[in-house]
Parts: sequence; structure tokens; C-alpha cells
Amino acid sequence: MFYYNRNRNEDLLLQQRQLYKSMAYDGIKELVENGVDLLNNSNAHYDKVFDNWIEYSQKIVELSTKNYDSNISLNYLRFLLDLNRSYGYVNSSAGKIKECLEYLVRVLSIINNTW
Repeated sequence: MFYYNRNRNEDLLLQQRQLYKSMAYDGIKELVENGVDLLNNSNAHYDKVFDNWIEYSQKIVELSTKNYDSNISLNYLRFLLDLNRSYGYVNSSAGKIKECLEYLVRVLSIINNTW
């Protein structure tokens, strides 16, 4: 009986982990799609709009990954801080979004390849 409960608990934990993984993946995937749409929108080429998207992306990554792996959010925050410090390298807000999207696509790949 105890053995059965232990396996059942392990199954529930695995299901929960898979749910959190799916939530993280779906949240970041939707964020990437939103960012691509923003870059393709010819009416949205205002620095303030792009800067708002970057703030929005930080919050979405935090919310969608907090139960799966909070390190994803922390690493994204570090990435954003480094991106803001590198004014000479990426001097436009659109360029910053492109860098963010590339980073987030790599995160999606990592999430997709983990259990």
C-alpha cells in the first residue's frame, strides 16, 4: 500500500512539473510571437512602445516560469540589465527587442529539450 502511494505521489509530482513546463513554454512562446508581430507592425516604431514591450516581457517571463524554474526569470533579468548597459552595441529599442527575441527563442529550445 505504501509503495502504491509513493508511486502515485511521484506521478502527481511529474504531472505537476509537466504542467509548469507547459505553462512556461506557452507563455514565452506567446511573448515571442507578440514581439515578432510588434517588430513587423509598421505603425509601432516608437521607442516607448518597444520599451514597454521589454518591461512587459520581463513580467511575462517571471509569471510564466516562477513555478517551473525561477532561474529562467533571473537570467532574463540579468540579460536585460546587460542589454541596457550596452548602449553602443544595441542602440535602438527595436534592436533590443530583436536581441530579447533571440534570447527567448534559445530559452524555448532549452525548455523544450528538458523533461
